[in-house]
Amino acid sequence: MDTYYVDVITEGYKDGLYKRLQSLRTKEGLPIELYELNNGANYLVRCVYANLKRQEQDRLLARIYNYYFASTLAEIIFQTWEEAYIKKILVKEYKMDKDDAERLIEQSWFRLNKDEETYLPETRKHALVKAILEFLDSHNRLNIEGFLNFRANLYKCELKKQIAQA
Repeated sequence: MDTYYVDVITEGYKDGLYKRLQSLRTKEGLPIELYELNNGANYLVRCVYANLKRQEQDRLLARIYNYYFASTLAEIIFQTWEEAYIKKILVKEYKMDKDDAERLIEQSWFRLNKDEETYLPETRKHALVKAILEFLDSHNRLNIEGFLNFRANLYKCELKKQIAQA
């Protein structure tokens, strides 16, 4: 029988990915084994869910592990991808020059991520975690850049709405 595992592939999120997943394993006590492969431009981390086999009784437990995994990936995306995406939106859709976009991001970043009345960051995080979980229900290999470009539409829509409000 096959074991449950998830492969994460990336070009731009190498820094900290393995460490964050190690931290998740330690902090939450998850029985996952991590393997790292750096092959030129592509970087892969395989997370093997130890002691889980592809049997019906292990599906729920694997989904719980996937939730922790998806939350960790969402945090990585928040910390690294989101600012660059906002800048891209401001330049392309709002016709701002790059310097003005950077200034606006610096001025409004706190509001975009700390607005406690509307829980804006939690709405975005929930949309992203949900999209990752849905993807992992039927796939065991996630390319971060490909996922963000083609699968995270609800998350990007939420972010665009919040950019317009900021």
